[in-house]
Amino acid sequence: MPSRRTFIKTTAAGGTCLLLNPFGKAVSGGGSNPIRIYHASISIDALKKDPDLADILAGAGVKCVWTACFFQGSWHHTIEEVLEWNKFIEKKGMQVAQITIPLGHPSFTSSAPDYMPPVAVDIWKPGMRPDGRTYYGVSLHEGATRQNVEAVKKIKTTDPGIIFLDDDFRLAPSPADIGGCFCPIHQKAFLESHGYSEAQWGIC
Repeated sequence: MPSRRTFIKTTAAGGTCLLLNPFGKAVSGGGSNPIRIYHASISIDALKKDPDLADILAGAGVKCVWTACFFQGSWHHTIEEVLEWNKFIEKKGMQVAQITIPLGHPSFTSSAPDYMPPVAVDIWKPGMRPDGRTYYGVSLHEGATRQNVEAVKKIKTTDPGIIFLDDDFRLAPSPADIGGCFCPIHQKAFLESHGYSEAQWGIC
């Protein structure tokens, strides 16, 4: 089974992923009462390399195509480019939605890993684990939060129907870690908001 990192690299580079909609009537190639509804996650780069791919998907019964323009803290496609490809997909008879891979930034310690484009980490503060170690990425600090909010607002202007925010909103370096940030700033805010003392923090 590929790792999450490998999956992100593959789909971002131009891969294709078919998804089942668990809420709809869900996937068939035709008929008035479909059993299932097929969705496909396709990178804009993949569509550029193979424009016939959209016809193949439409012919296979795919009803909605998910593309991605902002992920890992970088804009990989301009809003104008997204709008252009939205029209292309819609002309093929399919709906368009947006996915961010992920909403924030993958976790790393002092520098971005080699599979990511350069990330200017100095615009926000690092998060802190319960043991005091710091990390960048899924940070609750203002810089990263503001960047994510601004990105979603821009994406919304493309009328995507749905914007899917990846699970890095869990705000932890990895699935095995406790989520959230335990830096002095957030510690103070937590204690004040709930009426606890610093001594009580130590008990935890």
